[in-house]
Amino acid sequence: MQYYSYTTKQGDRLDLIALAHYNDQMRVQEIFQENYAALRSPKIPAILPEGMVLKIPVLEVSQNRSSVGLPPWKRSSTYPAK
Repeated sequence: MQYYSYTTKQGDRLDLIALAHYNDQMRVQEIFQENYAALRSPKIPAILPEGMVLKIPVLEVSQNRSSVGLPPWKRSSTYPAK
């Protein structure tokens, strides 16, 4: 899997990093799995320490995007996915 490095800044959280890199704060699991060794402490802090280097996986974009979670008017194939 390809990834790039990201160095945490003051106030960074995994959900905010996922939102910034994937435009989806629910993609935390991908970041967590790639950085398991660094984040596997008994309790992951809500705010990550400044200066921590994380691997951010590069996700492949599928041609067939799932319509789960989209409003009904965007589920039709006539509307481009955003």
